[in-house]
Amino acid sequence: MKPFYFLLISFLMCMPVAAQEPGKLQLRGEATIKAAPDQASLSFSIITSGKDPGNVKKSNDAQANDLIAAIKSLGIDAKDYATTRVALRKQYDYNEKEYQYIAEQQFRLHLKDLRTYVRLNDVLLENGVNEISQLSFESSKMEELQRNARKAAVNNALEKAEVYAESFGLTLGQPVHIQEIHHGTPVIIRQEAMMRSSADAMGKSEESIAPGELEVRAEIEVIFSYSS
Repeated sequence: MKPFYFLLISFLMCMPVAAQEPGKLQLRGEATIKAAPDQASLSFSIITSGKDPGNVKKSNDAQANDLIAAIKSLGIDAKDYATTRVALRKQYDYNEKEYQYIAEQQFRLHLKDLRTYVRLNDVLLENGVNEISQLSFESSKMEELQRNARKAAVNNALEKAEVYAESFGLTLGQPVHIQEIHHGTPVIIRQEAMMRSSADAMGKSEESIAPGELEVRAEIEVIFSYSS
């Protein structure tokens, strides 16, 4: 039996030692890029009411035509605005005890130069617009902001990994997993938009909006390999 045990022990001693499995370091990189918006999008409507549906619709169409001409006079490209809703409905007026008809045309406009908003607001109200809504602020450099946020998130992850590796005396390896958690959707912070939204505010505009600041976030999850 001794020769058998001797051979077995010799065989085990000659087997290669398995390489140690590299460790894994999992963490997140985060970054926020801030920028002032330079564009805006908004919706607005012309709403007309009366007893005769034909006259109501005709009046509403005439105001809409004048409005479109006025928008063109501001130099806004035709592809940057569009009619999004046309409606005519019958509604009972409980005060007058009779039916009336309401015609509505709604538009959506993308304003590429935020500096012209004040003049645009005046033009809207001077040409029959009696409802303004869904104002949002944007940036013409959105792709650049998102790219910068992602780069900053990557650098943040690398910095964290290097701190951990140095603190524990480890050798940092290559990332073995990268996943984007937050893709950089813009968020408005400190926005205090003050808009005149009815024909009661027909006075000229001076400073009618405070667009605040765009905040673009990026967040990634990274797993690095490391060895002792």
